[in-house]
Amino acid sequence: MKKVLLIDSGSGGVNVLRACAQKVCCNYLLFCDDKNMPYGNKTNLHEITLQNLKNIRNFFDFDIVVLACNTLSCTCLEEVRAEFPKVNFIGTVPAIKPALQKYEAKDILVVATETTIKYSVLINK
Repeated sequence: MKKVLLIDSGSGGVNVLRACAQKVCCNYLLFCDDKNMPYGNKTNLHEITLQNLKNIRNFFDFDIVVLACNTLSCTCLEEVRAEFPKVNFIGTVPAIKPALQKYEAKDILVVATETTIKYSVLINK
């Protein structure tokens, strides 16, 4: 059975876990990083995330990691994939990305961290 790690800065990942568990039978672990919450404007998210993943790997040998956080998905996805090439990483797509594909930025209202907005806009270009 696949081992799936969900990682978030707080308890918001519970909703993602619930949706995953309703669809697929796996061994799940939800890691809520309350120590570093909120991720919002942290400049060292890559280091925090890589260290968390290495620490968790010591006791939960995950096959799949869901970044259940828009900020992590926008800032760390490519780096963690490079660090753990045998693991499947799934990011949550911030709502701003599909909105920017359909509308002009001046016509969109998004409630998100500055980092999520910044990286979503950069990724979309």
